[in-house]
Amino acid sequence: MPDDTPDAEVSGDTGVAFQFFTIKNLIAFFSVFAWTGIASIGSGLSDGMSVIASLVAGLLMMTVMASMFYFMAKANADGTMKFKNAIGGTGEVYLGMQRKRGNVGKVQINVQGSLRTLEAITDDEDDIQTGKLVTVKEITSNNILVVTAK
Repeated sequence: MPDDTPDAEVSGDTGVAFQFFTIKNLIAFFSVFAWTGIASIGSGLSDGMSVIASLVAGLLMMTVMASMFYFMAKANADGTMKFKNAIGGTGEVYLGMQRKRGNVGKVQINVQGSLRTLEAITDDEDDIQTGKLVTVKEITSNNILVVTAK
């Protein structure tokens, strides 16, 4: 019996919004609320002032916690290489290329802070040998670099 279900992976993560009412924040609120109340009463403040001070301290702690998790969630990096960032970059030929897109060679180039070995072709009139410096002119639709000799 054939399996008719498609193989697909769908990610619905749209990011993290600012979340003020969470379990972590409520625990922080009640912890700070209680300790501020104990400290306020111990220092001789009235019951009303102790409650107000405790509420302010608890809400302030909830805001700090929510802000901290919000900014930590925004600080992530996806690490996906974007080929368009290679345009204009200079690299060294790793595997030679024949003139006028005769074959697919390889180029070592620094893209987004890391050295990568990527497939490349050339439109030049001459072959490009291993070790030569090249500049990336464009990217083809199937992510092959189009380079020219320096």
